[in-house]
Amino acid sequence: MRSGLVSLLRAEGTVTAIVAQRVYVTKAPQTAKLPFVVIDQNDTEEFNSIDGTGKLRRMGFVVDCIASTSVEAETLGNAVREYLDDFTGVAGTFTVDAVMMNGEHGGYDPPNDGSDGGFHIITLDLDVFYQRP
Repeated sequence: MRSGLVSLLRAEGTVTAIVAQRVYVTKAPQTAKLPFVVIDQNDTEEFNSIDGTGKLRRMGFVVDCIASTSVEAETLGNAVREYLDDFTGVAGTFTVDAVMMNGEHGGYDPPNDGSDGGFHIITLDLDVFYQRP
């Protein structure tokens, strides 16, 4: 499903207008140009049925929208939220039944050298419900 989310965000015009194709899984390359998105899985839940036909699965994700200013991070976070919240449909090779936003928070990651070159981050916490293949 991680690859499905990457496919969705790399195909969404509002998001790609901000980050181009800079949507990564788990971590961005050290040389990644700002702004960018990092998707990381934080948990899963299987929904089994007694008759063995259930293939519903929930995956929890954090989506970090990272930019050089708080305004850019917020703009990117809003674009990602607007697109993914309540999404249903095809995401790569997966069929998404629902995306539910659980929360959002912002932060700042200061640089190691003490300069002003840190990162502003908007983190979206979401659940994706989809059918296992």
